[in-house]
Amino acid sequence: MTGSMGRAVIRLRRLVITVAAVLTVAGGAWGAGMFDVLTPGFTNPGGEAERTTERIEDEFGRRTWDVLALYSSSDLTVDDPGFAAPVAAKAAELRDLPEVARVEEPFVSEDRHARYLAVTLHGADMTTREDAYVRIADAFAVPGLTTLLGGPEAILDEVNDHADGDLARSQAITMPLLLLLLLIVLRSVPAALASLATSVLTLTGAFAVTRLIAGFTEVSTFTVNIIMILGLGLPLTHALLLITRHREHLATGAPPGEALAGALRTTGRAIALSGLTVALGLSCLLFFPQPFLRSMGYGGVATTLLATAAALTLLPALLAALGHRITPRPPRPGRAGDSGAWARLATGVGRHPARYALPSAALLLLLAAPVTGAVFGGPDERVLPAGTDSRVVAETIRADFPGGDPEPLHILLSGAGPAAAAEYAARLEQLDGVVAAAPPETADGAAVLRVHTRDAATSQETRELVGTIRDLPAPAGTEVLVGGAAAEHSDIQADIGTTLPLVLGLMAAALLAGTYLTLRSLPLSAQTLVTTALSLAASAGVLTWTFQDGPLSGPLGFTATGSVDALRPVLLLAVVFAVSTTCQLLLLSRVREEWLRTGDHGTAVTGGLRRTLPVTTAAALLLMLAVSGFAANSVAMVKIIGMGLLIGIAVEALLVRPLLAPATLHLMGRATWWPDGGRGAAPPGPGPVTAAARPREDPKETA
Repeated sequence: MTGSMGRAVIRLRRLVITVAAVLTVAGGAWGAGMFDVLTPGFTNPGGEAERTTERIEDEFGRRTWDVLALYSSSDLTVDDPGFAAPVAAKAAELRDLPEVARVEEPFVSEDRHARYLAVTLHGADMTTREDAYVRIADAFAVPGLTTLLGGPEAILDEVNDHADGDLARSQAITMPLLLLLLLIVLRSVPAALASLATSVLTLTGAFAVTRLIAGFTEVSTFTVNIIMILGLGLPLTHALLLITRHREHLATGAPPGEALAGALRTTGRAIALSGLTVALGLSCLLFFPQPFLRSMGYGGVATTLLATAAALTLLPALLAALGHRITPRPPRPGRAGDSGAWARLATGVGRHPARYALPSAALLLLLAAPVTGAVFGGPDERVLPAGTDSRVVAETIRADFPGGDPEPLHILLSGAGPAAAAEYAARLEQLDGVVAAAPPETADGAAVLRVHTRDAATSQETRELVGTIRDLPAPAGTEVLVGGAAAEHSDIQADIGTTLPLVLGLMAAALLAGTYLTLRSLPLSAQTLVTTALSLAASAGVLTWTFQDGPLSGPLGFTATGSVDALRPVLLLAVVFAVSTTCQLLLLSRVREEWLRTGDHGTAVTGGLRRTLPVTTAAALLLMLAVSGFAANSVAMVKIIGMGLLIGIAVEALLVRPLLAPATLHLMGRATWWPDGGRGAAPPGPGPVTAAARPREDPKETA
């Protein structure tokens, strides 16, 4: 199929390039609006915390604090007129703002040199409240007092400012380096530009598709991350492999049209099937109930399919138009990859496979070991650099104010009168970890309690406290619901823990099915699944050791929290799965092709390794450079994404692909190709197309 489609693309190359250019411009123009419709997406629909918040808002109005305005003075106390009067006036002024729903003010530090106002904003969703906060942020300042803003909206605003600024600065450095590395690898400006063109088409198309999806359902802002990473990595990987294969055919003396058609019959087929496999695997993320995780499925599937389509349409059309100009020098007869370090490595693995397989597997298991002790948490102000205003506010309130953590639990008692609510609040104050329970608000047979905790809302201790409160017997005739940030984190982790095994099972099934369809071998399908699982486990283990235990927190510039945000490993899972599956299937497809050509298993594995390792390793370096900007970010929740991807790509490129995978193939021997010798629906051989099928060529373009 790819051969027939390739011949059509070559014949209609001008039309394909024109349509792609139009789609790129249109997709970029319309897709840019995607950023206006994305949401933070950190919700857990159907969870008890989410239902509690909705019920409280329906019966009492919003009670969640969005902004904490901390006022302090080294000279004045809160009782001095120079402190008390302007803060009281500011509270009254804030209450008159249309963006403000409530202002609460009885919060005084133990040394009485600071106090804070807890402000609730109007807005049905996080995006609306974020916009409201940006409009009024300057209105909180009180002359003569030190003013710092904290709370969820201030933290989110500073996270966005730091993350966006750091990414913009890092991309200004990494993007030129990415282009330079691409030029070094391909040794041809036209070939490098053709490769980048497929990435641009993929990215603009993915933005447009994501904006379209956001018109029907909630899509998280973090979708941009997976689109950017896969939109750079997959098209460049496809381009490097297809261009390299095209050059191999050119080096045999084949005309450009025949050489390109031959490359599409083989490498094009592998790209198509690997793309479908990855898209099917990433679609399993849609089973998560959280918009944040489902959004990665939307973005990942759209980007993968578009990258595959661009590699099979735009890239061949550009290569057909360029002819011999994609080669760094006039083509010479011969076969690439028969000498040098990669050839020596491939030969060494073939001669002593056990010496490479056993240590590689042992090292991967050792790297994976820390994941068994992983503690999952949620993000808080510590994702920001030390000294950031909103982080200082949270740390100051936690340390200097008697109320405890600035993100209290909210408890709704339906059917409870004032006496029952007060008695229940007194019971809660006896629990370990509870600092205080504010006097209950009651209305129409319901009550709401605000419970201040000793430990941070994201801590394991507070999440255990949530479970303890939920297990307490409710007052007679009442229903008790527990909400707040800690309850939200607890619900998210519980739901992820319930759904993740299903998602992993479906992804494994998708990988097995796609691998068998591509390679026509059950042992190879199983081997690919095992090596991919080891790669993911090793990446997760190193990530856990780095960010949970924090031995490198100083050099890497982040604060270890004793846990790993439960949402980040799923993003790591998605991207590493996509990259690992793509590269392994492309490598094994070349091995299968060599097997069908030679009938000698050892020669097939060694030859496939020689000819794909330089290309896939170069693709890994390009992708590592592309994600290095995330790893250098000052916001820990972005840094963990970048570091996790760097680790995952490095593990795949340095251990799994060059050592473990080929070594296990050599150990399996000819049994690798059971049940039908790997033939199945074998693609046509790598030779030139027949004269009857040969596309017409413009002599000027193929010169």
